[in-house]
Amino acid sequence: MGFDVRAAAERVVDHYVPSKYPEERFLELIDNRWQPGGGTTCAYLTAKILVLVGCREPDLVNHEDPEALGRIRFEYGNARNGVSKLVAGAKALDCWVGDGAGREPTRMDLVYMTVPGKEGTADHVEVFRAIEGTTWEAAAAGQGTREEQRAEIVRRSITDQRASGGPRYVSSPAGEPKRVIGWVDLDRVPLLELPLGPAIEPEASGPSTGALVVGGMLLLLGAGASVWLRVTASERRVLVALQAAERAHGITGLATRERARRMAKRGRVEDVVEEIGALPPSRLEER
Repeated sequence: MGFDVRAAAERVVDHYVPSKYPEERFLELIDNRWQPGGGTTCAYLTAKILVLVGCREPDLVNHEDPEALGRIRFEYGNARNGVSKLVAGAKALDCWVGDGAGREPTRMDLVYMTVPGKEGTADHVEVFRAIEGTTWEAAAAGQGTREEQRAEIVRRSITDQRASGGPRYVSSPAGEPKRVIGWVDLDRVPLLELPLGPAIEPEASGPSTGALVVGGMLLLLGAGASVWLRVTASERRVLVALQAAERAHGITGLATRERARRMAKRGRVEDVVEEIGALPPSRLEER
């Protein structure tokens, strides 16, 4: 049975939501780094999910900096100014879905939205849960005031103009509707490490469980996440190509770290990626 990344993400959400500053779980969520008056905390929840389910992609998570463990590296286009880093990173990794007619996120996808005309200053990210009629439900940090931030389940009213070529908006407590720009498809996020902390399935057992628990403790205590990353840039590109092959063929088991390492040694990474796209699963399994 394969790893269920959405179930793991939901375990992370259930662990941290609801909570508020200065409760212990909220301090754990924000790596004890946010202070009252310090801005929104919305990106901490999406980043914590990515880290704990096993993502170590520098385009999405600033995992190599012990001073920013589990936080999003902010950048969108040429502007280093907001939570929209998630958009550029997801596009680079082929796991971004732009909002549009006939498209809906799946439970636990990471959604980016913003107030038109205020991109970079009114951006927001949250974890999609469900749509019921004209109500949008999500798990979101960054709620409350600048002095007391909260992580909670939010419900927003939807104004959907997509059928006529327009955007989709969701309501905001501030009174400024936010436009849904798109979301990260969690199933397509490259995962290079085993799940940690609350992402681990409670019934998990076996020789690796102890290591996972220790790993989760180290992560939550602030140990440098680079300890968990021993994958080169070429190996990451090969792993992403293997995951794309899994989706194309409707199979699992190809995209392992060991196979990515072996194949990355076969030659130029561009040639290896091209080979992955051309070979059938049976041939790839031999690699």
